[in-house]
Amino acid sequence: MLADEVKSVYAELDRRFHQLAAEDCGMVSLVLEFGVIVGIDPSWSRPKTFPAWGDVTMRIVGTQGTVEVDVFRQHLLHYNDQARKLNQLPWAADMDARLIADFVQAVKEKRAPSISRAHTKK
Repeated sequence: MLADEVKSVYAELDRRFHQLAAEDCGMVSLVLEFGVIVGIDPSWSRPKTFPAWGDVTMRIVGTQGTVEVDVFRQHLLHYNDQARKLNQLPWAADMDARLIADFVQAVKEKRAPSISRAHTKK
């Protein structure tokens, strides 16, 4: 996403929330070559009353604003300090349909799906 390499990784895993044979919580911290810090929470720590099966969110904090992406809501929030406003921006009517359509097209064209091409280019 940032066209940068990972410089260092730190991670911790544990079993805290569910009676599973595998870890159900964890934290991963990455430092990229250009100094960007990335935090990943792969935990299954949502209570049974959580409104969705899980959540997939991303928050990018920059010097001129913050963007929050909530995959299941299919929009992003853009906190714009310069304009002093918050924008809710939809990105697609149906994200799954677009991913499936790209996969089908990749099979027809005998190429890798678009989602994986960015990771193989140097």
